[in-house]
Amino acid sequence: MVLCTLFTGCTSLPDIVHPPAAIPVSTPAVPEVEITAFVTTAPPVQVLPTEPIRKTPSDTEFLLAYNASQEKILDLVTTINTELVKDTVPGNISPDYTALGSYARKLSASADEEITEMSKYREISDPANESRKEYYVNYLIRLKPFAANLETGASLAQKKEANIASGFFSNAKNDLTLVRSQELPGHLKMISQVQENLGPFMDAVQRQGKYPGPT
Repeated sequence: MVLCTLFTGCTSLPDIVHPPAAIPVSTPAVPEVEITAFVTTAPPVQVLPTEPIRKTPSDTEFLLAYNASQEKILDLVTTINTELVKDTVPGNISPDYTALGSYARKLSASADEEITEMSKYREISDPANESRKEYYVNYLIRLKPFAANLETGASLAQKKEANIASGFFSNAKNDLTLVRSQELPGHLKMISQVQENLGPFMDAVQRQGKYPGPT
C-alpha cells in the first residue's frame, strides 16, 4: 500500500517538479518611424540677359564705299584734264574757262564730302584697309588746295585777267607735286597728265593776256 500510495502520489501530487510555465510579457510595440525622403530641388537657373554676339566687323561696306569714292573723284580729275586740253587748243582766241572753274569747285566740294564719308568707318578689321583709308583721306586733303587755286585762276582768266590768273594756275601746278597718289594707280596716271597739261595750258593763258580776244 505504501508503494501504491507512493506510485499513486506520483501522479496526484501537485506539479512540484515542473515549474510553472513562464507567462510571456508583452513587449510594448515601438511605433515604426516613417522615413521621409528629402528631395533636394536645384535653385532656378538665372537667365542672364544675353548680348548680341559681336562679330568681327566686316570691311566689305568700307571697301564698297572706298571704291565708289575713288571712281567719283577720278571722274572729276579726268574731266578737269579734258577741259585743260580743250582750252589749250591753238587758234582758240577766246576760250571759255567757266566749265574748268565749275569742275574745280565740284572737285573741292566732293573731296570734303568723301573725307567725311571715309571718317564714318572707324571699325576696320584689316590693318591694310585701315592704311588704305588713311592714305586716301590724305590724298583728298591734298587735292583741295589744287582745286581751289584752279577754280580761282579759271574765274580770273574768264574775266581776261590772264596775268593774275596765271599765278593761281602756277600754284595749282605746285599743289599737285604734293599730292600723293602712288597707291592709287588710276589717280596717279591722271594726276600726272593734269600736271603735264598745265604747262601748255598756262602758256595759252599767257598768250591770251598778250593778245586778248574780242569781248
